[in-house]
Amino acid sequence: MEQFLQVGVISSTHGLRGEVKVFPTTDDAARFQTLKEVILDTGKEKLDLEIQSVRFFKQFVIVKFIRELLKTLLRQGLWIHLERQENK
Repeated sequence: MEQFLQVGVISSTHGLRGEVKVFPTTDDAARFQTLKEVILDTGKEKLDLEIQSVRFFKQFVIVKFIRELLKTLLRQGLWIHLERQENK
């Protein structure tokens, strides 16, 4: 089993406040409201990011992270992951 669960993919930046548009790949987009942190897969490394705010716009989830990221990191097509939880 994979260690990470893909929950979305960045489709573009949104506005001027450092937000990104995420296309959810999970069956329940409302899951984003309860998330505190996610893992951004840049292809070279995986970054742990804390979520500051989440809102919904059409079929997208607008996410703002606490940590300011370089515009080059927030490019289209980066996957957002969660660590899978073991059912005990």
